[in-house]
Amino acid sequence: MLQQPACMMTSILGGPGKSSKQPLKRVQVVLLLLLIFVVGEFFLQKQLSVNTTKLASCSQNTLTGLPKGDQAEPSVPILANSPTVHEAFGSDNVVHWDNLTDQLAPKGLRTSIDTSDGNDARFMRYGMSPLKNVCIRPNGTIVVVGLSEPDFARRLQEAGEAMVLEWKETYNCTWGCSGAAFEKETPENALWMTGTTTHIIPYLGNVFHHFAERVWPLLTGFRDPPDEDKSRLKQKNYYVHRMHTWLDQAHHNMDRNTFMFQIALLSRLAPPDTRPKFLQHSEHETRPMCFDTLMLSSAASGRMSPKSGIANFAPAMARYRQAAFDYFHIATPTVSLPPRPLRVTLYGRGDASRRRVTNIAQIAHYLRTSIQPPVLVTFIDELLQRRLYNQSLPEVVSLMAQTDIYITPHGANTWATLFMPKRSAVIEILGPCGPGTWISNTIAPALELKHRTDGNPWGERLASPRAGNTTDCKSALETPDFTIDVRKLQTELDSLRAIDGPGDALPLHWLFNWTRNSY
Repeated sequence: MLQQPACMMTSILGGPGKSSKQPLKRVQVVLLLLLIFVVGEFFLQKQLSVNTTKLASCSQNTLTGLPKGDQAEPSVPILANSPTVHEAFGSDNVVHWDNLTDQLAPKGLRTSIDTSDGNDARFMRYGMSPLKNVCIRPNGTIVVVGLSEPDFARRLQEAGEAMVLEWKETYNCTWGCSGAAFEKETPENALWMTGTTTHIIPYLGNVFHHFAERVWPLLTGFRDPPDEDKSRLKQKNYYVHRMHTWLDQAHHNMDRNTFMFQIALLSRLAPPDTRPKFLQHSEHETRPMCFDTLMLSSAASGRMSPKSGIANFAPAMARYRQAAFDYFHIATPTVSLPPRPLRVTLYGRGDASRRRVTNIAQIAHYLRTSIQPPVLVTFIDELLQRRLYNQSLPEVVSLMAQTDIYITPHGANTWATLFMPKRSAVIEILGPCGPGTWISNTIAPALELKHRTDGNPWGERLASPRAGNTTDCKSALETPDFTIDVRKLQTELDSLRAIDGPGDALPLHWLFNWTRNSY
């Protein structure tokens, strides 16, 4: 249900006075309340259809290019009071190596790749398998024990191409990782951890890659596949490399903050009595940790793969998003119904360096003033510019949960569609360079989103000085900006009136008579 911010609402406080000698005043109060009951909803809907609801100061500052008179505040309230990322990693679920175990790793360890049937890697069908009897130094270097590098390489090849790519990209790379080492014997004074530990290496990039390549492969870890009776390896611990550093950076870096929230939510998928711990080494820890079973961190080779099938990832995704709603105290979202207007969230990537919509302010004005059925528009670029929204995960979840139609260029921001109401709509604009979409085979079918990409309503391509200053599609990093064609966008919006099966509530907004306020 759409909550109305305070600057759009009028409250009538109080009631009958203490004195019984003022019957006339009581009658006046009753009549006033009756009048409000009769005309209140009509008045509210009229205001909502014309204006965008304001938050906080309700000021009128505008983005460059936005016609004067357009509202500058979000049309839906964005969650402000929520648990911080540091509260998410409280002392009850984060432990240091030396506080978790004092058991030393056994001598004579020999690292192997677990390719047995039913192991926890197979739930994503990536071909990735856990490592057995492997160690990690406090600096993050992974240590293969009892095998030479050529021997281990041959075993990787036998395990499958995905394992070869995973190892090369994430663990044996020349830039951006702590690398791998090969030792003949169990490292001296190494601690020993039994059970399944998942290793997570944070990205330095955007939150989409955090989710798509670090979180996504783990989503089904607490659910048995519906077509199998085999028991699953349960997560005992997560080891987040340099976790204390990332938590410190989360104070001022929203990418780091959001990533840590994404990881924290993983542990909430498990039953409370078996909820895994987050494992980190203390600042002065020098001893390695060796693991009975270590699930490797995923990289680009497994990005939001649909290989496990919707029967597996859809329930897991539902659990993950519900964990977010519960943790941030947000009601499970539903599509807005008439006489409430449609809630549209608009994003033009104004804070990015490429694939930006250069006429996004005019598109916001068009949506607010020129289309039927009436809509409430939350304009993300403007909120970012005015520092009314900082893209923290609590804010993202809150905003997306209150979004019926999301209009956005292709980009990392599309991962947030995970938190939209079921059977809501996404108009994803691929632009002139036409990269593929990540959500069409994953999030969209799981949430039954009305996902529009074929119309691709871009108009003109423009060179971006920060992305190669070219109008050609040179590379992923050198792509032009573009405009949105209003007529094409309107065609996409009109397509949402078609009924896509049972439970599709969006067409009701086109069937509703907004003049008479009835069907």
